[in-house]
Amino acid sequence: MAITELEKQKIIADYAECQNFSEVARNHGISRQTISRIINSADENVAAAIVENKEKNSATVIEHMDEQTDIKKRLLDKILVAMESKADSVDTFTSIKDLATAYGIIVDKELKILEIKARQSSGFDAETINQNILSVVNLINNPAKGRNIEDWE
Repeated sequence: MAITELEKQKIIADYAECQNFSEVARNHGISRQTISRIINSADENVAAAIVENKEKNSATVIEHMDEQTDIKKRLLDKILVAMESKADSVDTFTSIKDLATAYGIIVDKELKILEIKARQSSGFDAETINQNILSVVNLINNPAKGRNIEDWE
């Protein structure tokens, strides 16, 4: 099966992000050697353009997510209230597991955004990233009673 140019571009972009032949090979279901061959034979200009485009797309998504902070805070508060309510009376249509999954996805994405921002900003170091992650985890594990938006700021 021949690999299309579009697939090669995706492989190059994925490799640019993780810098790991084996991980890209697993994700695309092809051999590590094929990934290595594609990366090593890639035109430097094409590879640079793909990386630049991916970075621009990431920056646009992060900017949009930053603009949605208040909505995310309100949504997380509603999810926590719903989870608490569901703990008292789980129905057959929505389980606590569904709500917990939704909550986990949102928190996971927030942590990923923190990670991306840290990589993009020279002011962030590993210690700052770890402190931010620990702050989020602590807030999740120990939410304040009568919690409001200020808890997330």
